[in-house]
Amino acid sequence: MLIFVAAGALAGTISIVAFAGVHALIISDIWWSLPMMAGAGAIVGSALAWNFRIMANPMTPRRWLAYTALYLGWLVGLAVGSLLVFEPTTTTALLFGVFGLQEADRLFGEALPFTAGFTVLASVLTTVLFGRAWWHIFPTLATMTLVMATLGSNVVIIGLIDLDETAVPTVIEFLGLTVLIVGTYSAIMAASLARSAFRSSESESSPARSSC
Repeated sequence: MLIFVAAGALAGTISIVAFAGVHALIISDIWWSLPMMAGAGAIVGSALAWNFRIMANPMTPRRWLAYTALYLGWLVGLAVGSLLVFEPTTTTALLFGVFGLQEADRLFGEALPFTAGFTVLASVLTTVLFGRAWWHIFPTLATMTLVMATLGSNVVIIGLIDLDETAVPTVIEFLGLTVLIVGTYSAIMAASLARSAFRSSESESSPARSSC
C-alpha cells in the first residue's frame, strides 16, 4: 500500500513538471510556481493511488488505466456541464490580465455549488464502478474533492468565459495540458504496475527453473 501511494506521489510530481515544461514552451513560463504545483501534484497523485488501492481493485495496468480514464472523463464532463449550465460573465482578456487571479477566484466561487454537486455525483458513480463496499464512497469523495479543487477549479469556469474565436486556441491548449497531466501520471503508474507484475512472474518461475 505505502509503496504504491508513494509511487503515486512521485508520478504526480513528474506529471506536473511535464506540464510546467510544456506550458513554458507554448504559453508562458510558470517555473516560479513549480514548488506549489508539484506539492499539489504529489498530494493528488498519492490520493488517487490510495483510493484505487483501498477499494481493492486488481493491481493491473488495464484496471488502473480504466480508473484514471474515468477521472479524466469526469473533468471533461465538468467542462461540458459548465458550458451547458452557465452564461459567460467574463472574457479571456480579463482572465489573463493584471487581476486574472482575482477574476479566476471569483469565477470559481460562482461555480462552486455546481462543482460541489458534480463532485458528489462523480464520487457515487466512481464508487459504483470501482468500489467493493458502500463505505468506499468516503475515500472516493475525498479524492474526487482534491481532483476537483486542483484541476477541476480551472475546468469548471470555462462556461463562464466568453469564448469567441480568439479564445478557442487558449481553451484547446488548456484542455490539452489537462490531458497531459492525467495521461503522464496514468502512464507512469501503469508502467510501474506492469513492471511489478513482470518481476512477480519472474520470481515465481525462478524456483521452478532451479528445481529442473
